[in-house]
Amino acid sequence: MKEGSLEAPKREPLAWRSGDFTDETSLYAEMERVFDICHGCRRCVSLCDSFPTLFDLVDESETFEVDGVDKADYMKVVDQCYLCDLCAETKCPYLPPHVWGVDFPHLMLRAKTYRFKQGDTRWRDRLITSTDPIFDFLSTPGISSVANAAAGSRLLRGIGDKAAGIHATHRSRRSPVNRLLNALGWIAVSLKFDLVPAQPVVWPSMSPVTATTTNPRSWKISSQFFTTIMWK
Repeated sequence: MKEGSLEAPKREPLAWRSGDFTDETSLYAEMERVFDICHGCRRCVSLCDSFPTLFDLVDESETFEVDGVDKADYMKVVDQCYLCDLCAETKCPYLPPHVWGVDFPHLMLRAKTYRFKQGDTRWRDRLITSTDPIFDFLSTPGISSVANAAAGSRLLRGIGDKAAGIHATHRSRRSPVNRLLNALGWIAVSLKFDLVPAQPVVWPSMSPVTATTTNPRSWKISSQFFTTIMWK
């Protein structure tokens, strides 16, 4: 594939069963190769902090090239990658079948696997990445309400910050009006009010919402009314 061509990229499956997948020498050699290509391109600088971190390391090195970056700092780049795939899917012109075969997210996943096998991860990271058991537990009736309340508690968030490194700052976006409407929304959903088209009603500092009546004594409220303004 040539740069600028219309040929579709073809991302290769990760060879995670290969012995070289978590081999330190092989991994760091591949990271140096890919980082050097990224340094010469820099198209992805606006996507996430991985790329500014990498480019700052290069620009602050003695050689102004990747070979001047301490390999111990490579993991600083890995830490900033959240595997969103935006660089590969929207920016990178060097995905396979290009001869350079750059797949940055796959490389970051490989590096994270290496760190995991080395035990170089905090228990907090292992906990929050165990999404299936965690969300199965938190979605249990009764526990979900407690978890939501705990998430809004400054005291409990402070404890979570100290114990697990979960950021303590909590900026609630819900005003008292939002909280009231949120509660009414749950009532509307529980009572299974009909979803009906309606005249727009504009609340202060909120986008238009919908509510209507077909009978002066009987309101039919769209649940979208509540979900639309809940977080405004």
